[in-house]
Amino acid sequence: MTFSYNANLFSNCAHGRIAEFAQTLFGQLDMERVGAVSRPILFICHSMGGLVVKKASSSRSCPKHSSLSESGPNHRARQTVRTSHSISSNAAKWADIGVRLWKVARGGAPVTASAKELKQFAQSVMDIHEGFVDISDRFSIVSCFEQKGYGVISLVVDPESAKMGVTAEKYVLGINANHVDICRFARENDSEYLQMRRVINYLVRQLGIPITDDLMQQGVASRLPIHSLHVPGDTTLAATELGFRSSIDGRRSIIVSNPSEVRDIIVTGLPQGPQPGFSGRETILKKNHTHFTEHSNGTLAFGLGGYGGVDKTQVALKYVHSQINNFKAVFWVVADTEQKSTPEETTERVKSWLRNNPGWLFVLDNVEEPNLLKYYWPESFGRDGCIIVTSRHPGLGRPSSAVPVTDFSEVDCFDTEGGAKILWSQLSDPDEDEKHLAAKIVEKLGGLPLAINHMASYIDTQQISLSEFLATYERHERDFIQQTPPGANFAYEKTLATAWTLSMSALSKETSRLLGLLSLLDPDHIPLEIIQHFHEKDESICIAARDSSVQSRAIASLYNGSLIKKIRKRGTPGYLIMHCLVQSAVRRQWELEGKNANHNMLHRSKSYDVSRRTTTWKQYTTSYNVSEDAMVSREISFNSAIACISRLYPKQDKGQSMIKQFSECHKYSQHLLSIENFYKKNVDHVVGTKEFASTLAHCGWYFFEKGQTDSPKRVLLTAESICLKLHGSEFNQTLGLIYNNLGAVCTLRLEYREGLGYTKNAIKHREKAIPDDDPEIQQLGVSYMNYADDLQILKPFRQAEAENYYQKALEICRNRPGGTASTSELVLSNMSFSFYKWKRLPEALRYVTEAIELHAEYGDMTTFMLYTLYYRGEIQCAMGDIRDAYKTHKECLEHRRALQGDVHYTTGLSFYKAGYLAWRSGKNTEAIDLLQRSVAAFKEYRDDPRIWPRSCIKLGRILIEEGQIENGQEKVRDGLRVVEITGKASMYIKDEELDLLMREDYR
Repeated sequence: MTFSYNANLFSNCAHGRIAEFAQTLFGQLDMERVGAVSRPILFICHSMGGLVVKKASSSRSCPKHSSLSESGPNHRARQTVRTSHSISSNAAKWADIGVRLWKVARGGAPVTASAKELKQFAQSVMDIHEGFVDISDRFSIVSCFEQKGYGVISLVVDPESAKMGVTAEKYVLGINANHVDICRFARENDSEYLQMRRVINYLVRQLGIPITDDLMQQGVASRLPIHSLHVPGDTTLAATELGFRSSIDGRRSIIVSNPSEVRDIIVTGLPQGPQPGFSGRETILKKNHTHFTEHSNGTLAFGLGGYGGVDKTQVALKYVHSQINNFKAVFWVVADTEQKSTPEETTERVKSWLRNNPGWLFVLDNVEEPNLLKYYWPESFGRDGCIIVTSRHPGLGRPSSAVPVTDFSEVDCFDTEGGAKILWSQLSDPDEDEKHLAAKIVEKLGGLPLAINHMASYIDTQQISLSEFLATYERHERDFIQQTPPGANFAYEKTLATAWTLSMSALSKETSRLLGLLSLLDPDHIPLEIIQHFHEKDESICIAARDSSVQSRAIASLYNGSLIKKIRKRGTPGYLIMHCLVQSAVRRQWELEGKNANHNMLHRSKSYDVSRRTTTWKQYTTSYNVSEDAMVSREISFNSAIACISRLYPKQDKGQSMIKQFSECHKYSQHLLSIENFYKKNVDHVVGTKEFASTLAHCGWYFFEKGQTDSPKRVLLTAESICLKLHGSEFNQTLGLIYNNLGAVCTLRLEYREGLGYTKNAIKHREKAIPDDDPEIQQLGVSYMNYADDLQILKPFRQAEAENYYQKALEICRNRPGGTASTSELVLSNMSFSFYKWKRLPEALRYVTEAIELHAEYGDMTTFMLYTLYYRGEIQCAMGDIRDAYKTHKECLEHRRALQGDVHYTTGLSFYKAGYLAWRSGKNTEAIDLLQRSVAAFKEYRDDPRIWPRSCIKLGRILIEEGQIENGQEKVRDGLRVVEITGKASMYIKDEELDLLMREDYR
């Protein structure tokens, strides 16, 4: 049965409103359970429905024959609670939750409940819970909590408040949904729906009731870690780290294949199990399992090699899903490019956790370049874990490989007999008389699993017989042989090219255009919003991306032809996956068609009249009977791709930080880089746009803010080349943006003179291209400030010129259109640091004070604001005001811990500074505590040994002062031992030098 209640439980809450609903609930239960009062009850409660059930369960007025008030093994109730209520006695906290519930129930409308009503609601929640605790042992309880915010409200009920906190609470599970959608499921194979089915099956089995549902045998209850920010399908190392970082703060219990077994496990990035029809590979799976279970010395690494399309990833998925119970943590990372696997995309915290925790499995899927993984191999990871690597790289299993796997298996194509069985099993309605042709088809396909699966789908979709398929396939095969010179992998390439060409030849023009667009994006995870520009009038975007009905038909056609996979995800349009070999096939077809067309045109151009040069390209191709698709398909796809990505990629606002847009930047950067890479390889065949160049400039800044050095410069130089082709030496704002960002990147790379030159070019373009009354003039102010910063790096130092540019930047921020508190704060903060460095302390203090006064206009604290706060403490300290400096650094420390956690190295700097100033203030006990925390934070940064020994030495000396001589001497020895290894030149000895680390963090 379903029971509904009025969500407005605030009104007269403390005087029986919930009790009324509780009594009504039992009245309906009585009618439903006439003659069956011994039957167990399973409650599934959403939001405040849990309050109603708890009130009903603990009420003395409950009917005596109800199973909730009787005892005995046959009368146990089972309850799953979507949003439970803990025993917290914090009335203010529950009043706050009440406010959020009010807004959700009323679509965000302002709260009109009085303070008294909110207080009554909070007290009622606590009273009801207290009454339920005494009888809670009659229940088996599973509590669920939301992992997504609801609009601007964020989490309506936080995870801690969702816990019951009683011994009957068996599990606490996170659901990847917001407060409203947590009980809504779009389809039966929804991972969250399957999770709840497993919970229900588990509870029913606990009652001794047999069921036929086999969901309990399908593995873990959820792939998402507690509080996870990770998006299913987004399997880059950066995304893995997001879920990973929050998971190690608080693990969750999940149900595994045995319903009586509950384990703590972290699972991040793991795709769904092997594709339907996967079979075989038992020998490789057994070898992998044996290697991991019979060897226990250190980290073990098993390599899976072979051509693309031989099921390497599917074999790894099969192993992980079948053996997941044997690991405490599983991380799956797609590592095919530098941007997905670079160490700049993760944190030391991940590596520290791997070093200190055994029993993990790390899967590095589709490794294209083994050298990219050198930072993550066992000497960095630690010991007592397992790694699986899949790669097409031919040297993977060799002793000299950059990836030193401890065991290796080559994944081969199927033999004819095995492949024929798999092909036949995947056909929906085959003709038994043609069964013998399955073997012939597999021979044609070379036993390649991907091609077998793809062609089975093609046969079904086209509704053709096996004999008809063979005739069509052989015709396309002959075309490939005629067009392609034999090479080392000719047979393999022939199989793939023929298979893909056959499928693509059956597509409509609109569908082909969409396939071309998709082939330019990163194939692993293509968010549908990239290609959904409905009602867009820009005809440079293909019709399948502008018309929803055309797009639906095109995606269905590509899906039915096994050219893409479509993954639905609640709350978003979902995403597409394209195999990299399909992507390569589309691009190869452009190359072959282009070569053939160019050959035909060259052959016919001998009779071409030079005077006809004004003829349009379409007329030119038509006059020589050349297929327009053969010549423009690549250009149309490229134009669509750059238009789509340029509309979505976040933009840098007036030179400010993009940190709040990092998640969106990360979401789209891989696709932008894929397009950029294609552009550079086809620069003679496609034309970039100003919008594309601008988007690359913003992407370069994102990489710069992430602390990367190579990627931003490469992307920005591509953007520069596009602009120069379009505009030549003409001054324009886009080049101003590009040069400004290049200046910052070169400075980060220690290429100071080159960086100063780029910044000067940015000033020239912005002075000429931006009118004084345009809000974009703030960009010029940023360039002035950057130039002033950079002037201080080179010798001879030009202080007067730098000060002049600072004043010009400040004048623009304060007096020109578009100026904001944040732009002024940025300039004032940089000025204060420079004047501090110039020993002009009163002026430095004045500027930093003005900057901090602007923080009130910001709202939430940011890391840039903390940079300013940190340097106010430094200026105060330099002026001899130790007391105020100590207060400032303590304030900075508390904010930094809240924003970045205790192990970030800038938090370590704040621990150190506060501890040092506590010691200077005579607060040695506090100084010792803060410096110990500093040591703990810095110790995680083994790649940067300069700052950890410094903290050890300082801490040791204070301990000696306090009489803890032995402990203090040990700390000093620890620090000096590292100094001997690394050399004094690599360690920051002076406080001023240590402070430069803070400056480097924001450059």
